Amino acid sequence: MRAESSLLISQQVEVFCREIVLHGRLPTRAYEIAFAVQDVELGQWVIPDNPSWNASKLLRTPEVVGRIKEIRDEMVSWGGRIEREEIINSLRAILLDPDSKAADKLGASKQLSQLEAFEKAPDAQAGGTLVIQLPFSPNQLKNIGSGSILDSEAETL
Repeated sequence: MRAESSLLISQQVEVFCREIVLHGRLPTRAYEIAFAVQDVELGQWVIPDNPSWNASKLLRTPEVVGRIKEIRDEMVSWGGRIEREEIINSLRAILLDPDSKAADKLGASKQLSQLEAFEKAPDAQAGGTLVIQLPFSPNQLKNIGSGSILDSEAETL
């Protein structure tokens, strides 16, 4: 079926399917990426008109649905194995993407720091002493007499 479907879909549709499955993009964003054209005079990428409508139209075609299923099946056959460098590059891409939301950047930076072991604290030895330095000197707790707070409240009632 792969040979037949490759004849039925264009390179842009292939990119569209891969963006959805491999990069987890929403169909609208995947369509914008796959079908954008470069304006040579201005040196900018031009996003196609009505990307959400066109993406939903593409997702209703049997060829696209079949190709997305094939790509997903390929991922399952890989066993979901992703190299460490691929994960790091994906997280860095999110951090450096100017269109990423702040929450996405924050999550990517946290995952990247955990992956790179930035947060790794030195291991404490068993039976060791932990010294905590406070920025103030705590006051000693004092006993106000034999009565407790509850006794003094009962007397006022």
